[in-house]
Amino acid sequence: MARSFYERLIRSIFGATSSPACCNFALQQTARDNAANFSEQAVQAILQDVYMDDLLKSVEGVPKGIELAKELVALTAMGGFRLHKWLSNAREVLAAIDSSELAVREVDFDNDEVPNQRTLGMSWDLLQDIFVFHADPKETNMTKRGLVSIMCSVFDPCGYITPFIFRAKCLVQDLWRAGLDWDQPLPDNLQHKWREWLRELRELYDTVKIPRHHPGFSSQAEDVQIHVFGDASESGFGAVAYLRYNVQGVIIVSFLSSKTRVAPLKTLSIPRLELQGSLLAARLGKLLETELKVGIQRHVYWSDSEVVLKYLRNEVKRFKPFVANRVAEIRDLTQPEDWHHVPTDCNPADLCSRGTTVAALDPNSLWFQGPPFLRQ
Repeated sequence: MARSFYERLIRSIFGATSSPACCNFALQQTARDNAANFSEQAVQAILQDVYMDDLLKSVEGVPKGIELAKELVALTAMGGFRLHKWLSNAREVLAAIDSSELAVREVDFDNDEVPNQRTLGMSWDLLQDIFVFHADPKETNMTKRGLVSIMCSVFDPCGYITPFIFRAKCLVQDLWRAGLDWDQPLPDNLQHKWREWLRELRELYDTVKIPRHHPGFSSQAEDVQIHVFGDASESGFGAVAYLRYNVQGVIIVSFLSSKTRVAPLKTLSIPRLELQGSLLAARLGKLLETELKVGIQRHVYWSDSEVVLKYLRNEVKRFKPFVANRVAEIRDLTQPEDWHHVPTDCNPADLCSRGTTVAALDPNSLWFQGPPFLRQ
């Protein structure tokens, strides 16, 4: 008797729209079905730390890393999955894994020629344990199509370099405002801006180096807080978040994430754009609260707009729909007492609402270190 179509279909089709969802469901179901035989950490790593076909996880110490790696291999094998192309900044962890399963068969940490590895579109320098950006844009036509193609090739999932990318977004908006077609040559003034941006893009690798881990952070850290700054300008609005924590009496502030948006073509007043920036900050704070499993004890939000702060603390006046809707969402996501005023010159979100150069994104800049008062 001939078998039905569903009885014969025992493989997931590669490239179908539903394939990623089906594969991730199967992987997560494997973790749930075998949860009783493995540690909670291994099960949660499968459920929460898998991104498409990559699994990224940090643990405290080499012994925990070795134990988790062995558990993950055994757990995924229960569902017929094979974890391979392993990478770690600790040679002891790599030594505990079969060499045939490593991304680099023989990793020599004493050799300066260890190649950088790709992680979710970014480059990971194993020797220094830092993220770097490799950008070598190919020669392309000076058109809107070529500009957008190069800009989108710079992948920055955490928003480390959003102030620099923001300048390219504004340039794309200028092209739309000028009514240029996709393959129409750029005007001379915009070509000059674009060439300058490309020149700086090639400097990313030497200038921007981001530690993979938050310095000194562990389960022993105390008073863990998230501080989110919002700001806006005529060009756009943005938000940037920092992790603040206490390690043995020392306050440490570390960059978390950022987001930017260009201002809409329809002109909005600065107070309304500032409100948009604060809403983006509230959404970013909520996202980090959901994704970070580090026991956040407090959320603090900052804006340099007194108008926005008065909007959020208002209990009497009724606003027009644009303001009322955004104030309502911000108050749903945060509490009015969580919002505070910050001087403009101490507001790092000012960089992602106006854009900046690559040179201004050095490791000791306001952008990566946050304002000095957070360490007090």
